[in-house]
Amino acid sequence: MQQVSDYEINARVRSVLARHWVDTAKLRFGSFRGTVRLTGELHRLGGDTHTTAHLASKLESIEHEIQRVRGVKRVYIQLEKWAKNGTGDWEVTEGRAAAGSSAVPEASASVTSSESHVYELTARAREVPVE
Repeated sequence: MQQVSDYEINARVRSVLARHWVDTAKLRFGSFRGTVRLTGELHRLGGDTHTTAHLASKLESIEHEIQRVRGVKRVYIQLEKWAKNGTGDWEVTEGRAAAGSSAVPEASASVTSSESHVYELTARAREVPVE
């Protein structure tokens, strides 16, 4: 079986986010050897007019779809104002993601491999190597 490149995984993750109408202006994601990291703020295009329960359900769907992307081994999600509670459900918090959530481990934030790429999405995608 051929290994899936991080570029392919990133493209598929971008498709999942677009399918769920996620506004990627303040959201960053990237993959490295099958590990996907999603950080920033979660907003839906057209505004966040849905209930918190509906948005939590959408976030769970997004997480599961990313986990099913071919080549993805792990998914770490650290979103401002969202964290997983003790039962594994997403809920709104007042600050950054709380401990025990599916957060990005501090040690993995300093990956220096030339294969590692993070995409900072604005109006158009721009590749930013992790330093």
